[in-house]
Amino acid sequence: MGSEEGSAMWFWLVAAAFSAWGAVCGVWLWILLVQIFARRKSRELFLPVSANPDLTRTSRRTASGSADLQDRPAGSRSHTGGSWSHTGAETGTELPSVRIIVPVRNLGRRIMPCLESILAQDYANLRLTLIDDRSEDDTYAWLARIAATDPRVKVHHVETLPAGWLGKSHALWAASKTAGEEWLLFIDDDCHLDPGAVRTTVRYAAAHDLDLLTLWPRHLAGSFWEHAVIPLCGAIIALWF
Repeated sequence: MGSEEGSAMWFWLVAAAFSAWGAVCGVWLWILLVQIFARRKSRELFLPVSANPDLTRTSRRTASGSADLQDRPAGSRSHTGGSWSHTGAETGTELPSVRIIVPVRNLGRRIMPCLESILAQDYANLRLTLIDDRSEDDTYAWLARIAATDPRVKVHHVETLPAGWLGKSHALWAASKTAGEEWLLFIDDDCHLDPGAVRTTVRYAAAHDLDLLTLWPRHLAGSFWEHAVIPLCGAIIALWF
């Protein structure tokens, strides 16, 4: 009897595991089909970026507290998959001001593809803030070198992490407190923006009267398992939040 009960238990455990995996695969397939359908129906739904930036309008946001950063002004590898329609670049006076904020930690020269893609944007009214979040290598030197060659770029250094904060959240918060632009675009240091990403995003947000917009990424995967796992993990996180 004990043997039969043990066999039954293992059967149900295996069945539960396969059911859970089937549910995960079902979610992955559903998201894949939705993306394919949406891209065919509306090119605007998936904007041209290869990470998951957040665009927020500063004129309608609220914040409290004080920052440990000072100063304000500021300033690729393009992803080749797919394309999107856009017109020529407008003049700076026709565009709302945008500041891109990038937190960086212990990345060194590996930050360059991200920075090159940002500085190659066809958006005149653009500034860039780079936050060196307590790096322990030569990251700050690389950031300072970029800032010295481009007046759009400002670099800040976070030396300490206040109690109760997470590193990246604190860096982004501190940088946003010193920004005066109408729009803030928060991206990670592994983002590679297509040349028209900022302009397309701002136009989309303005056309739909949005205050906050999170962009859906195109993942740059190499191996089979990267293709199989990375989109699925991103989709689960997106559904979660």
